[in-house]
Amino acid sequence: MPIGAPKTMKNDIPEYTSKTNDIFFAGQITHSRRRQLARAIKKLGIDNYVPTPGFMQGDPRSIYYTKMMSSMVVPAPAGIACIDSFRFYEALEMLAMPIGDMRSSKGKHFDFWEFLFEGTAPIPKTKDWNELGDILSSTIEEYPNNMHRAVSWWIKYKRDFSNKIMEQINED
Repeated sequence: MPIGAPKTMKNDIPEYTSKTNDIFFAGQITHSRRRQLARAIKKLGIDNYVPTPGFMQGDPRSIYYTKMMSSMVVPAPAGIACIDSFRFYEALEMLAMPIGDMRSSKGKHFDFWEFLFEGTAPIPKTKDWNELGDILSSTIEEYPNNMHRAVSWWIKYKRDFSNKIMEQINED
């Protein structure tokens, strides 16, 4: 089951704003996947990068979401315990394209997104954050059409998933 966006997110969703940033990442740099992403971001000279000392230790959520809402692309590196992370879903809710990680925090390859969504998630993914420049270029080139496809897919996925759960609960 996907982690999804935090329940408290609805309290901090900003008004829609123009997409003034190509990319945004804020988060803790606590393992090899995130260190590789941090190096790639620095190499590309990306300013919209906010490393934090730990989980929920960066900007207040309202500012974090405002920055995400104003960005087209949001890398979603693996979480510490599994590849899934809030950031992936937060990005979709903020009308930004997440880039899904295909390696665990220990570097083990696993296409979690293919597994979880049975190949239906229309999002860019990477095994190597050094590819960030190329992924960013192609994602921005297709924006906003790719974002519309991804967000529409996510809305439909959530609806279908909740219907499936309700059907199972209501089975005789």
